[in-house]
Amino acid sequence: MRERVYLFDVDGTLTHPLDEVDDIFADIFLSWREDKNKKVYLVTGSDIEKITKQLFSSFIDQCEGIFTCSGNVFYSKGKMVYENELTLPDGFIDDLELYL
Repeated sequence: MRERVYLFDVDGTLTHPLDEVDDIFADIFLSWREDKNKKVYLVTGSDIEKITKQLFSSFIDQCEGIFTCSGNVFYSKGKMVYENELTLPDGFIDDLELYL
């Protein structure tokens, strides 16, 4: 069977915004996840600290990785793999202020 990749938003999809995951839903999700042909990634605009408060470690451990901060930081197996830093070109702020 072919491997499938699934991306899940956290707030508003797996949990209510900024709430912990519901135990019943977590059991259903973890049972669904038992199929080893699935790769699951989490995606969120939040930082890793908020995610670890919302999802317990066994839930997170079942995922291949977590894209936090709108995909600018990626964690896998509990370690940061990469972090993009915003670098604005010279004069960018001045250009934006022209529109204000």
